[in-house]
Amino acid sequence: MNVEKPDIKIFVSHRIDLDSETIDNPLYINVRCGAVYDEREGVSILGDDTGDNISKKRESFCELTVMYWAWKNFEADYYGLCHYRRYISFAEKSYQPENDKSGYLAHPYLDAEAIDKYCLNESSMRNIIEKYDVITTPAEEVFYDCDGKHKSVYQLCIDRKRDFDIDGVDELIKLVKQKYPKYAQDTDDYFNDNCAKFYNCFVMKRNLFNELCVFVFDILFELDKKLDKSKYNVWKMRMPGMMAEHLIGIFYLHIKRKAIYKILEKDLVLFLETTRMQKLLPAFSTNNIPIVFSSSDYFSPIACVAIQSILENKSDKYNYDILILESKISKINKSLLSGLALNSNNVSIRFYNPKPLIKNSKFYINSKDQSEEAYYRMLVPYILVNYKKAIVLDCDLIAKCDIADLYNIDLENCFAGIVPDVVYHGYYMGLSKEIIEYCAKEFPMRNPENYVNT
Repeated sequence: MNVEKPDIKIFVSHRIDLDSETIDNPLYINVRCGAVYDEREGVSILGDDTGDNISKKRESFCELTVMYWAWKNFEADYYGLCHYRRYISFAEKSYQPENDKSGYLAHPYLDAEAIDKYCLNESSMRNIIEKYDVITTPAEEVFYDCDGKHKSVYQLCIDRKRDFDIDGVDELIKLVKQKYPKYAQDTDDYFNDNCAKFYNCFVMKRNLFNELCVFVFDILFELDKKLDKSKYNVWKMRMPGMMAEHLIGIFYLHIKRKAIYKILEKDLVLFLETTRMQKLLPAFSTNNIPIVFSSSDYFSPIACVAIQSILENKSDKYNYDILILESKISKINKSLLSGLALNSNNVSIRFYNPKPLIKNSKFYINSKDQSEEAYYRMLVPYILVNYKKAIVLDCDLIAKCDIADLYNIDLENCFAGIVPDVVYHGYYMGLSKEIIEYCAKEFPMRNPENYVNT
């Protein structure tokens, strides 16, 4: 070990179907989990499919493929593991509420503000890591049963049938006791306790990391052979990766019981949104007609009708670049919207979440059916910087002719082509006292009667 400056490598497991934000910190080594299946081109992040690897086990071993790859292919004084959205906080103070036993903190975005708050910079991290043998996250209190009593971790495994095959759990316990009897007491203590170790996030010295990997992968490889996966669904196939959490918990109890290591528990931070903000480029190189909608999940069916009407009137002369600004549209509704373009080679439908650009803003919402997504259209000039102009539409309309005709109108030297909002005019002229008050106090205009539809 370099006493003056130990080599610290914390491996960050990234999904291959999501381009996530990364932290500019040399201690973090970003790695694609299951990179052997990544069909993208030009990806700069390292993959776990080189050297000695188990990248093909991604569907069952989850981020453990990254852990194995780090163990077999890198030399370091300290090894760590975390995820594209789960990081250990290195802030001096804990932000965990006193009575919160959830095991993690939820933070909306992985951005500069969060990096500063949780001290995810090299100097702060070194200052803490170099003082300890092991840094880990708190155990999470398992749920209560109907009588208000704590369940054990073992009972949790029984109840969570979607995640665990209890026969597989029993097999794991049996394997640990047979192959590593020194962990037998720790295994019983762990599964009988009401607190479990989750998320596979830690930093530890090389000797302990090596000991952990020998233990975890020896058991998991043997367990993987014995599991009856014939009736497993996609989620339950992840069982080896989830059982690794418990193996790490057992290992942690074991080294803690020895009382010879310096151990520190720090907050685990879950970043709810880590998708990288992309610079949007036109979907087509020629005859590109950009069409922008803003939609909430509630308005998705309505947007679907609007888009369908555009497609029914489209021309073969043009390419239709449809962009939907959103932040909470469900996967199934995104799939339905995207599906509208399946049979058209001149249509692209994409989604873009601009929420990080305005994360601290609060918006006036005048109806339970409205949402802040209605304001996203104001960001179009800042998002579509690589476009000359674009059509910005509401979801609740029907196109009865080719929308390209609208795009082809010559705006001459004007910034925008706009439509008077006659509905708003009606509200302002006396139909809505709330709108009149809002205009007077919150959004004063020199000529409210000229308000336009956005």
